[in-house]
Amino acid sequence: MTSRSGALFSLFFRSAVGLAALAAAIAIFGWLASTRETPVPRPADEARPRMVVIEARPTEVQRIFAGFGTAEALYSADVPAEVAALVESIPESVREGMPVQAGDVIAVLDSENFAREAEIAAETLAELDSRSAQLDVEEAAARDRMVLALRDLELAKADLARTEQAVRDGAAVEREVERAQQAVLAAERSALLIREVIDGLEPRRLSLRALLERARASKRLAEQNLARCTITTPIDGVVAALDVEVGESVAPGRRVARVVDLSRMEIPIKLASAARRFVAAGDVVLIERDANDPQGWQARVARVSPVDEPGSRTFTVYAELEQDPRSALALVPGTFVLGTVLSGEPETRMVVPRRSVRDGRIMLAEPRDGGHAIASRPVEVSWTFERTLPEFGIADTQWVVLDTELSPGALVLLDGSRGVSAGTLVRPVLPGGGSAVVSAARPPEATP
Repeated sequence: MTSRSGALFSLFFRSAVGLAALAAAIAIFGWLASTRETPVPRPADEARPRMVVIEARPTEVQRIFAGFGTAEALYSADVPAEVAALVESIPESVREGMPVQAGDVIAVLDSENFAREAEIAAETLAELDSRSAQLDVEEAAARDRMVLALRDLELAKADLARTEQAVRDGAAVEREVERAQQAVLAAERSALLIREVIDGLEPRRLSLRALLERARASKRLAEQNLARCTITTPIDGVVAALDVEVGESVAPGRRVARVVDLSRMEIPIKLASAARRFVAAGDVVLIERDANDPQGWQARVARVSPVDEPGSRTFTVYAELEQDPRSALALVPGTFVLGTVLSGEPETRMVVPRRSVRDGRIMLAEPRDGGHAIASRPVEVSWTFERTLPEFGIADTQWVVLDTELSPGALVLLDGSRGVSAGTLVRPVLPGGGSAVVSAARPPEATP
């Protein structure tokens, strides 16, 4: 009896618990159903795929051609020794990296031998001058004797004429005529000898003149060599190299020092041959030492090489840069740089990112039925360049300049490689995440 009543109690208890759980579940369901949110239908525009676009806008650009080169000083001087001698001294102010001015002494050579040569040449010149003066005295005396000899000759001829007349008159004999003829011959012989002396003076004078010129040249050379023992710099600049030391022997032509003028630099830049028709003297050149370094210089094209290098298909433009040589940021010779030539004057052209163009076409988001649909348009590319354009709000550095006109405000798909077909309805967004403004103007139609 007791076990039967316990079984009934257990059955009743389990049934009560089950009914209570069922009631609780029904109550919870009712509460959830009463507190649920009413679903709002999603707009059809938001259901379309999001596409990042940029607004086409005219931009001021220039043709840009880049190349590499090594900076050189436009004016530099390898200062040589001009005589063979020992280095006697070098000024304390002449050291590598020190500034110098034109005329400053770089080194002093031993000049003792050249001083002696100059003295010998001066003494030789004095001796020859004395001989020249003696020759003048001899010439003057010979000409005086010639005057006397001619006078004797005139007198002898006059005496001969009188003697011959006396013979014809019978007042003299033939022997007296012979004596008068002998006197004439003697006077002529004396005059001839003096004439020979005078005529011989001119060759002696020419020879002496040649010796004098040689002596003067030797003296000038000795004095020049004496002056060349003091080596000076021909230009203002900075000592780039000092190649000698005190006591060292130098020979003619050997470089003693190198001086460079940092105020004007020249940068030969190699450009592709295709750029030749666009580059001209006067174009601006932006010089960069390191792409990661904001430091740069602005130069100008001074001249253009008329010859292309067939091996590399390049030509050389020479950019000149004026700068303060005392600046710590001055460009120095030997620096390998990137030169960017800005060709001609800036033009206002339509520019799009390079990645927006694929296979000669761009994708546009055109207004359609209150929304936007993708349209593919062919374009012609004029040229490409690398530069940041912050006005577009993207970090792209590679851009293309279009020959094809686009309406300002046209929405260009930023990534032309996206696999979306023409006619697809999309939701265009700007790079910052904002919705693109619907353009009222459609881009000009082009033949696909």
